[in-house]
Amino acid sequence: YWSNDLKGIRVCNDFISKARESVIGNAEKSGDDNKLCDRYKAEARFIRAILHFDMIGYFGAVPIEDHVLDNAEAASIARTPAPEALKWVADECDAIIQSGALPFRYSNENENWGRINGAAVYALKSRALLYRASALNNPTNDVTWWQEAADAALAFINANKSSANPYRLYTTSDNNPNKNYYECFTSTPHLNPEYILSRSEWNTREIEMFNTPCGFSGNVNSTGRVNPTQNLVDSYETINGLPIDQDPSYNDQDPYKNRDPRLEQTIFHQGSIWGDKSQDEERAVDVSVGGKDYQDLHGGTTTGYYSKKFVHNMSFKNPTTYITACPIFRYAEILLNAAEALNEADYAGNKTQVCNLLDQIRHRGGIIGNVADRADLNSQSAMRNFIHKERTIELAFEEHRWWDVRRWNVAGDALGRDIY
Repeated sequence: YWSNDLKGIRVCNDFISKARESVIGNAEKSGDDNKLCDRYKAEARFIRAILHFDMIGYFGAVPIEDHVLDNAEAASIARTPAPEALKWVADECDAIIQSGALPFRYSNENENWGRINGAAVYALKSRALLYRASALNNPTNDVTWWQEAADAALAFINANKSSANPYRLYTTSDNNPNKNYYECFTSTPHLNPEYILSRSEWNTREIEMFNTPCGFSGNVNSTGRVNPTQNLVDSYETINGLPIDQDPSYNDQDPYKNRDPRLEQTIFHQGSIWGDKSQDEERAVDVSVGGKDYQDLHGGTTTGYYSKKFVHNMSFKNPTTYITACPIFRYAEILLNAAEALNEADYAGNKTQVCNLLDQIRHRGGIIGNVADRADLNSQSAMRNFIHKERTIELAFEEHRWWDVRRWNVAGDALGRDIY
């Protein structure tokens, strides 16, 4: 990451310094190509900022490179402490937003999907300021930093409301809570209304071959390499919106019944129904010791579970490929960022707003009941733990958990018991 990020930063600096209007064109136009040279430079400036953000995550204090360094500068440049570096990232985002060079969202996304837009800039600012306000980088818990993080997330939400094509939580055409969450990661990734920015699309079946329970085989074989833990599974509440140890309806002899629908849509467990029905491959997953999906020569489960997110129900007799795009920013994260920052800035004053933000995510996922009705969420610390758990569930397997437990200063405990 160190070498790749630094190479990328230099390329961005080189482009920003050398791009010429006479070559690219910078004419006033209606539509997405208005002032194209300015737009390209703004895109490069964003990429430079997110590459710095990436390095801060890995290394903490990093050198800020806002221009092409000569040899003397490269030999003497100092590392900027992480809180200052994260503020620099946020300030870069502000400068891009204020320049007006990037539309919040492109009008022709068939042509411009995947390009950096203004929404991605707002999203990076939100994440950078959230990380800056967190315990790892804010040991004195300066609440003004939390308010800045809240303001950044709310700025995205407000700008999004004004957009002609606003981002929203993905739902199926019939708003089926038993499919909404799963299909968010498997259906139409190219124009997914929840994806703000993603990695480039892959036309692949590697995800299916590495994540499907290991007993599915045919012309190709699955290995089931990703194994969620029991602690993660236990984090999912009941469909009534209560922890499993607080809901009398929970039955540990039938543990997957009447649970948060996101559990079934994220994790394969004993009894999950899977397989291409048209090819007579549909069956119940069997991860019991000696069961078909417990272990094979090249893989198997070490926990009794497999990851289902991003996995299409592929025929292993007649395998095909699927378009997959893994999100870097999606709208649900913005809602979670706002909820966390508002709670830390002022629990009592912001509780209603925090509950409403969380309800949007939980109701899309199929949970019954409102967060405000929970009697146990009667303090800032209780709400904090609840939001942390909600991030763990909603953002599972999207490369957030590692960074979250580090910025919360709980990695020493959390990674010792529930890494996945």
